[in-house]
Amino acid sequence: MTARRLLGGSRLIEISTQHEIFSVFFTEDGKQVVSGGEEGVLRRWRVDVGQEVGEPIRTEGAEIYAAALSPDRERLVCGLRRLEPVNDGETDAIVWDAQTHEKVFDVHGHENTVFSVDISPDSMQFATGGCNKLAFIWSMRTGKRLVGPLEHDDAVIMVRFSPDGDRLATATGTSDDEDPKSICIYDSENGQQLLEIPCCQFSQNSSSPLAWSTDGLQLFAASSGEVKCFDTSSGTLLSKWSIPDADESPASIILSRNQKFAVVVASKSLTFWDTSTGYMQIGSEIEHTSNVWSIALSPSDDCIVTGEENGKVTLRSLCDILPSSYLTVNVSNAIH
Repeated sequence: MTARRLLGGSRLIEISTQHEIFSVFFTEDGKQVVSGGEEGVLRRWRVDVGQEVGEPIRTEGAEIYAAALSPDRERLVCGLRRLEPVNDGETDAIVWDAQTHEKVFDVHGHENTVFSVDISPDSMQFATGGCNKLAFIWSMRTGKRLVGPLEHDDAVIMVRFSPDGDRLATATGTSDDEDPKSICIYDSENGQQLLEIPCCQFSQNSSSPLAWSTDGLQLFAASSGEVKCFDTSSGTLLSKWSIPDADESPASIILSRNQKFAVVVASKSLTFWDTSTGYMQIGSEIEHTSNVWSIALSPSDDCIVTGEENGKVTLRSLCDILPSSYLTVNVSNAIH
């Protein structure tokens, strides 16, 4: 594994891992990123220099397809894709102690692949969604199943808690048909379905097709060359915009914490959009040399990390890409 700082254009650090990367995210202090993927290993990297930090966390006989760190920084959750046929009851997701890297417990309820994991804002629960068309909510402390199985018509490719944790949104996707797929919103305490929106054609290669607004009143969905924004109480379509040259490419979306902009991924390209005054494209489009499977923004919204099909983890400062009015820069953590 190598890290190199590239000169010219925006400031960035490129880390070559030699293994396909399916999941990347920042730690809550913004000083490190965590990556997981084809080799079945979670690794931490320093944001400022791209150097690996500490010992990695290793799984056996599986790829890490999804991962998340609890807001209280105590637990790491990873969703697995098994490399060989699995037996009923075999591990689907593992919860680790984020400090000691010891396994706390594992859970099962899916078959072969967990496409998505998410952790509630209070760090007390986590959710999983998988290829067997089911979603679950689990206790972070005991591993007990709290909600589910929540049954869907297709593979559950994303689970995402609302900002206050009282709801869970899911997205379904498939690889072989063109029927519109659904967004479902559930009560996260009792599993009651509150809303179903049959709206989008999601792909199983979309790692993050949904994003909540910080007030929980809107839900953004990226798919099939466009982004749609829905009212989360009624399911009403509030707005939509097209992603240039995206066509039917798998798409992902993330919103900045300050709610001023969104980042949309379509295959190899990243585009930036104003979400505070209107949905116009801003900044420069970024092209990668291979498909981008995962993306995350730093807590201060000034740095972005991508996990790519070619095994690269790329850290990029947004200070040279977006106008300063969109950014909340934490100078101590940024790439210089």
